[in-house]
Amino acid sequence: MSQYKEETIFRRIQKRINTLNLANIEQYAQLIQEDEREIELLHQEVLIGVTQFFRGLESFDALAEIIKKQLQQRKENSEFRLWSVACSSGEEAYSLAIIVNEISQALHKNLVTTHLPTKKREFYRQVV
Repeated sequence: MSQYKEETIFRRIQKRINTLNLANIEQYAQLIQEDEREIELLHQEVLIGVTQFFRGLESFDALAEIIKKQLQQRKENSEFRLWSVACSSGEEAYSLAIIVNEISQALHKNLVTTHLPTKKREFYRQVV
């Protein structure tokens, strides 16, 4: 959360206060202490769903180099797993898949992908 501007966080808290028809931040602080579900709701309110393909291109370029080296060192038919988490709508995960696909083709490696269904994601979210 350190990357968020204070103004943004305060606006999101104020929105929760208004939504709940509370009089002030003290009442909201009391609610948070009494109801841990409110922390999750605030967390969802604060998160900004910014997403795009290859967002942070320099990071994807660096990651592509690491993936290429890892795949070059793998034995035939060995597994190589990647997990893209916390994607707003999936563009980052698809960007990762595009990179891996291109590298796999260049190295003549087979690529198998899977998608984790929503119910399973919720289960793993609770476990983690």
